[in-house]
Amino acid sequence: QLVTILAAQKRWAAAETEADAALTLAEAEMRSRPGSLEAVQVAEAQARLLVEIGQGRVKDAPTDAEGYIRLADSMKRRSEIANRIERHERLAALEMGIQKATPNPPVALRLNYALALAEVGRRADALAHLEEVLTAEPNNSAAQEALQRLKSESTSETRP
Repeated sequence: QLVTILAAQKRWAAAETEADAALTLAEAEMRSRPGSLEAVQVAEAQARLLVEIGQGRVKDAPTDAEGYIRLADSMKRRSEIANRIERHERLAALEMGIQKATPNPPVALRLNYALALAEVGRRADALAHLEEVLTAEPNNSAAQEALQRLKSESTSETRP
């Protein structure tokens, strides 16, 4: 709410500082809760606010080059978060397909679901589904590559 008050007063630098801090916290929460759509949505709302502040800043000071640079950076952050939301939406669509096709979803659907799980940070679930793909099709090269990649990523994350 402080950000909104500062923006209403056209105190753009202070509003931007507060909004940036709130977005940084939301991004940290997003990273600490991989697979959480709620955390991503909170970050997206904060990013949207930061962009709105940047737009207000450049509207009030149209010759302020720094304002345009900061606005572009805010838009990039918002775009990166929007991409995360798209990944969650893709996962939801695939999950619906898995549920409808249970108990025997097609291998291609299960593979795509596993890849989508990995993209949102749900590695353990992704690994389980990749194993099921490989049980059904032991020579599935896409599943073998994804499994190897996920296992090597988790190994490199645990190294000091």
